[in-house]
Amino acid sequence: MKIQRVVPCVAGARLSDKAMSGTSMTTDRIAEVMKRALDRERPPARLNGEQTADLLGFEKDDLALLARAGLLAPLGSPTANAVKYYATVDVAAFSEDRDRLDQATAIIYARNRSKVEAQKIRSPESLGDVNG
Repeated sequence: MKIQRVVPCVAGARLSDKAMSGTSMTTDRIAEVMKRALDRERPPARLNGEQTADLLGFEKDDLALLARAGLLAPLGSPTANAVKYYATVDVAAFSEDRDRLDQATAIIYARNRSKVEAQKIRSPESLGDVNG
């Protein structure tokens, strides 16, 4: 007997789908929905954060940095904790613009450098040096 894990519904799936029970889908059903979406001749008009990050080669958490820098804008005016969606045409244009990709990568590198520096400052070794 195959056990299937039930997970929350994927954005874009129709709630009227007969294979769905309530607002949950099995992992097999999610894979089927995603495969159908990717197999379309025309991709969906908007992408969620995970899809956008995957297509651009960034981490999902990096998208907020790119949005603050004005390199990538979510659709609508989402609140801070809302699910963000991005226009597929904007993501495609971003992926083909070497200068924007270069800027975005530099921003990510700078953030990572500042994180490393902050960790060095907080590390026990550096505190021992300060206290003598």
